[in-house]
Amino acid sequence: MSYQELFFADDISSDIEEAQVIELQSSGEKTFDKFIRSSWRLMISDEVARQCSWRGTEAKKCVRGMKITLGIRTAFKQKFALEDADFDRTTQKYFQYAQDRLSRSAKKMKSSS
Repeated sequence: MSYQELFFADDISSDIEEAQVIELQSSGEKTFDKFIRSSWRLMISDEVARQCSWRGTEAKKCVRGMKITLGIRTAFKQKFALEDADFDRTTQKYFQYAQDRLSRSAKKMKSSS
């Protein structure tokens, strides 16, 4: 099962969840915001992130209560002694700007062709 399939799975086993936390903790990122963004980048593509939001909408899936979010949050809290609000704010921005990252990537590909 790919990370993107896991992202949409609500029945992730605790073994997979623990393995995810351990893998994320091994990240070499030094700042909490880079850690959070790189963790999301590792787990899902910008294309998938574009289809989601923190609270969810009619058109977008809510990521706040997903087990993958809990896994990233757990790794974040074990690595950094910070508040949930720091995780929430950075994660919200990550999903908010997914379309912008896709647009920039497409422009780069066009200009290099």
